[in-house]
Amino acid sequence: MKVTHRRTLLDDYKPYICQRFVRGCRNAGQPFREVRDQGFPGDRSVVNSYVRLLKQGTVTAPPPPTLPKPWRTLRWIMTRPEHLRPEEAVGLKEVRAACPELDAAVDHVRAFGSLMHEHRGDDLDEWIEQVGRNDLPGVRKFADGLLHDREAVVAGLSSSWGSGRIEGQVTRVKPLKRAGYGRAELDLLRTRILLRP
Repeated sequence: MKVTHRRTLLDDYKPYICQRFVRGCRNAGQPFREVRDQGFPGDRSVVNSYVRLLKQGTVTAPPPPTLPKPWRTLRWIMTRPEHLRPEEAVGLKEVRAACPELDAAVDHVRAFGSLMHEHRGDDLDEWIEQVGRNDLPGVRKFADGLLHDREAVVAGLSSSWGSGRIEGQVTRVKPLKRAGYGRAELDLLRTRILLRP
């Protein structure tokens, strides 16, 4: 029995190549370089064959790609814009254009991230005020929660100190504690944790 619909390495890149073809790029070399930069692991000959089929009209353009998974969109939002790859930046731009609420939420998330990274706790009230101007219940609830202990939040955002080392130690101790349930006494834990070589 002949397999008619077998998945290929090029499948994820066909919509992009079709889009370039429709816009007038008939030479396979340029789309090949572009999809290779996007992560295509195959040969130029595969792209050449696909472009040849497009020219002959024997294949139709695949349907446009669907919106990315929520976890991928979240990763794009949480990544600094300058660290996004070009295709990720384009993907995020398309998602933001499709959903105005998400577009506003991205701006608020990134503004809060810059408050954290630049230690600008004094600008918290201005950020909360900006959040209040949009109808974003989830972001507004987060902002209102910050007001319950405003002084501590401002101090935390303004300080260059963090709890990373402490969290690392807690993470290291938890598996040891779990492994010792029912067996470990204080002497064993002291030996495993405090008296490490």
